[in-house]
Amino acid sequence: MTPENQKRKYQYLQKNIFNGLTDYNNGFDSPVISHFSMQQFEIVLARVKEKKVVGVYRIEVFTWNSDSNSYEFWEVDTFENYRSHPQDSEWYYAAFEKFKEVGREFLYSA
Repeated sequence: MTPENQKRKYQYLQKNIFNGLTDYNNGFDSPVISHFSMQQFEIVLARVKEKKVVGVYRIEVFTWNSDSNSYEFWEVDTFENYRSHPQDSEWYYAAFEKFKEVGREFLYSA
């Protein structure tokens, strides 16, 4: 993907998917990757499903590490694990439910 395409993708996501939500990425990850609470990530997934022009390739979850006083990567799940495609909302909702069932307070990114 060219830098111009990456920029357009980032702008689209900020305007149409992440608009009005709080990004909790305070520097622990790349500045172009947004991180959301469970409640807000559910909104992200609903917006992705509604728009139908973007897909979710992977969901990463991060957990708080009090020893390092920062968020750290915990796990990832991808559409390939569900033998699906990125625009199939069934895979990303199934992965999201799997992470919610863990019972930890994660930050989510996709």
